[in-house]
Amino acid sequence: MEQLGQAQQNDNYAKNILNNIKNYKHYTVKSDILMGRSNPPVPYVPQGDLRRTILHIYHDTAANGAHFGRNTTLHKIKQRYFWPSMYKGINNCIKSCILCAQFNPRRQKPPGTLKPI
Repeated sequence: MEQLGQAQQNDNYAKNILNNIKNYKHYTVKSDILMGRSNPPVPYVPQGDLRRTILHIYHDTAANGAHFGRNTTLHKIKQRYFWPSMYKGINNCIKSCILCAQFNPRRQKPPGTLKPI
């Protein structure tokens, strides 16, 4: 949590919300940490290394099931963290995962052979 608090203090988006918290209904503050208003509240993760680390831990490591799809990864992260456009960010991360692309079966019908006119 210390690292998260430090990252929030260095993030302009988080600083803006903290300074005007009454104007943001989707956020709350707990122990000087900006939290997404949910039940239970979960900490806001600013853009940068910390967010990438969380994506790596929840998508790439064997301890968390390694290379689950978008929905499972999103569900696991949403239980503990929050940031705007989570769905989009997690979707982009998984789409760019080389191992997922190599080992997931194609769901598209393979192209047929060309026929002369």
